[in-house]
Amino acid sequence: MTDREIIYQWVFAHFEPKELARLFGDGYEEMNAVIGFIYLDSSCGMTLNVEFGGVAAGEVFRPLFKPADFKQMFFVRYSLLAKKEMRLLSKQEKIEFNLPEFPDLLKRYIDDKEKVEMRSLVWLDRVRAPGFPDDIKCMVYDEKTKNGEWVWARLLHQYAEHRFICRLLNEPFKEFGVHKGETISVLAVIKGNEISCICTGKAELIGQDRVSKLQD
Repeated sequence: MTDREIIYQWVFAHFEPKELARLFGDGYEEMNAVIGFIYLDSSCGMTLNVEFGGVAAGEVFRPLFKPADFKQMFFVRYSLLAKKEMRLLSKQEKIEFNLPEFPDLLKRYIDDKEKVEMRSLVWLDRVRAPGFPDDIKCMVYDEKTKNGEWVWARLLHQYAEHRFICRLLNEPFKEFGVHKGETISVLAVIKGNEISCICTGKAELIGQDRVSKLQD
């Protein structure tokens, strides 16, 4: 399943028993599946919050452990989750396990409208980081030397159809005039089925809806 299909959804996921034993501790060695809700933490990526751990045999799931009963929370980060066999829970299963549409404890991760809108841009999926839909691959480029380098940048604001303000997430190996943590202007260039995102210089984001000091 794609990231777009599972984000903010209740899922059923299979695991190796030894993986869940490491997560839940002694006494749960037979567990091989979990039911949980996938949400997005911008810093940590797509994450599964475990609602139940249990034993799955075919389509039958027998819950053995509910972290909330012990005032605990267990999480599975994307690096492990992406390798697992998953499916969405049916409406009937959500009723059977008394699951809300969106867990109250995770509502603090509901983001502002602009972030949600930028995540909805399907054409950007080709340059998004797996599990981190706010992060895109872009190139910093030196016009004089014709040297370029691929870096990661986090989407902050869209100020034109194909132009964004992003935060640079990693330090380029060479000097390009921009550095990790700085805000940059990024242009998405689309040619047929190909898309490239190019850093066009530093930028400053003022508030939520104004961009200044663009150095294109």
